[in-house]
Amino acid sequence: MSRNRIKSANSLRPRWLGWVIVVTIVAAGLGGLYVYWQNKIDVLAKDNKKLEAELADWQKKNGRLALQRQSLTTPNSLVRRLDYFHIEMVALNKLPVLDAQSFRATEPSMLARGPRPGGESYP
Repeated sequence: MSRNRIKSANSLRPRWLGWVIVVTIVAAGLGGLYVYWQNKIDVLAKDNKKLEAELADWQKKNGRLALQRQSLTTPNSLVRRLDYFHIEMVALNKLPVLDAQSFRATEPSMLARGPRPGGESYP
């Protein structure tokens, strides 16, 4: 065999070497992207789990508050609280009617308002 044949048989072909380098770079890039997106999915899954736990806590709190509101607004509960604070319920038609002329502004906020729009002062 001639020397040229032996040299060309054992040499690296530039085209083949370039192809191997390109394939290696593409495979490494795709592997890096795969790892990046897997990490992103992992972070999103952890966030989702945390938010679902928070939602479950809020639902438990809402359930407890709904039961509490329901128990506090029953007629028996309202009567018990009225008795506890010594409050009597009176029909509206039995309440005295205040005369508008006898009402006097004694609140500081009402006195500080100044005259009425028509120029009149408050009684």
